[in-house]
Amino acid sequence: MLVILALITRKADFLFVVMSWMFVATRLFHAFVHTGSNVVRIRGGAFAVGAIILIVMWIIFAVRILFAGMPG
Repeated sequence: MLVILALITRKADFLFVVMSWMFVATRLFHAFVHTGSNVVRIRGGAFAVGAIILIVMWIIFAVRILFAGMPG
């Protein structure tokens, strides 16, 4: 949903793309741990890192939308 909104509003740039792929990598790592060793501490860490990346992406998007019409 966030990526679609960023594309529609033309607020997606290189940083956004890199952070999106970082989020995907954390989800893949989370799934790999879940289907493999299933160590909850490692799996939880991967989930937390992915969640932090996603929260930062939402904050960046919100700031870009809020200050889009500001001169500067």
